[in-house]
Amino acid sequence: MTESFVASCVSHIPDGSEFLVLETTRRAHGEKPSFHWTAGESHTELREALAESRDIPVAVGLYPPWLLDTDDVISAVVPDEHGIVRVGVY
Repeated sequence: MTESFVASCVSHIPDGSEFLVLETTRRAHGEKPSFHWTAGESHTELREALAESRDIPVAVGLYPPWLLDTDDVISAVVPDEHGIVRVGVY
């Protein structure tokens, strides 16, 4: 990750806007690998998140908006094949 990449990220994400930094390479955490991510709202936090993921490919952008329940969107919690709801990314 170069300083010009960091500068580009800072210039495209307004200070005070919620951002997401997502590593595109899986990390091994315990039994299951996962994608490490960091969110924040300031340029300082953005620079820190990018420094934490130095030398790892990342995707960076404004944090996607949450979809709220409406007539067109219904959130749900889906149990596994044994009827158990497990916390985490599916």
